Amino acid sequence: MLIITIILSTVILFVPSATAEKAKQSAWIVPIVASLAGVVTLWLVTHLGRRFPSYTLPEYIQIILGRFLGKLLGVWYLVGFLCGCILIARQFVEFISITLLPGTPPMVISLAFVLVGVYAASKGLEVIARMNQFVFPLLFTALLVSFILGWFKIDLIRLLPLLEEGIKPIIAASWTPASWFGEVIFIAFIYPQINKPKEIFEKGLIGLLISTTLSILMILFTISIFGSVLTSTLTFPFWSVIRFLEFGKYVQRLESYLVIIWITSMVIKISLFTYLASFITTQVFPVKYKIVLYPLGGIVVIGSVYGFKNIEQFINILINFVPPLGLLGEIGFPLLFLIVAILRGKKEGDRNLER
Repeated sequence: MLIITIILSTVILFVPSATAEKAKQSAWIVPIVASLAGVVTLWLVTHLGRRFPSYTLPEYIQIILGRFLGKLLGVWYLVGFLCGCILIARQFVEFISITLLPGTPPMVISLAFVLVGVYAASKGLEVIARMNQFVFPLLFTALLVSFILGWFKIDLIRLLPLLEEGIKPIIAASWTPASWFGEVIFIAFIYPQINKPKEIFEKGLIGLLISTTLSILMILFTISIFGSVLTSTLTFPFWSVIRFLEFGKYVQRLESYLVIIWITSMVIKISLFTYLASFITTQVFPVKYKIVLYPLGGIVVIGSVYGFKNIEQFINILINFVPPLGLLGEIGFPLLFLIVAILRGKKEGDRNLER
């Protein structure tokens, strides 16, 4: 369930417009291709985890590649999750500033959001997981109700012609969401804490399947209501769809409920990423976990407010610059780790295991 919340909290905002711009009316096919990145990442993570079940990724890469290279790549992942926190906070700031609190200073919004995330992270991974057990059913139900109500407003003609320009636009549009599906890499950092590690791959696949299905429905409904041209120009197209939905006098202002649920899902995501950034710091440097939490939170606040000139620059970085680096850390490096571990015969329990 944590996989679904982590992926969908970002997909809800940007995937419909990001995919419709290149794939047009065939954009709903994009999540099918993009989710393959998540499957590959999950496979790599579980196979590495089975070779080193008592170690996290920052620990076993020091075993595989040596202490120096291992720590260097550990810093790379630390910076990656820290930048991820900054991007998450900026997503939150932009959405809240545009839709709910247009007159509120971004610093106030970011500070409040990050403080909640840091506090949740300070309570540990179990608290974050428990929060998600409460939030996920609400998120799933809200989306399901949205799809049911949206069914009466869709025009399937807007989805035609299918694959008008072939498969190339689909593949081109898949790079951005592929990196978001690849965020299942977080499992590599909490593998020893998972109760039933043998079930990780199977349950992870279920999570990816649900995330893919819901992503397809979001894009399909958005395009079938607005059309691909309008969808590609809207900043938050699925949010715009939700604002149109109602059912007589009984179900109105559905976006208010969805926003509340989305806010809580974003809190879970930044809590997890903050936890991971702090956790990696303790495994790379000789510092205590709670000591680094709030300094990292301060970096996130400053970066989210002053790191981008405007929303156009932010979206450009999020959609065009982040995915290649994300996929490098989600697929490229883990594949390298697994190949080297196999070639060098590195495996937990072996006599040649050196830390």
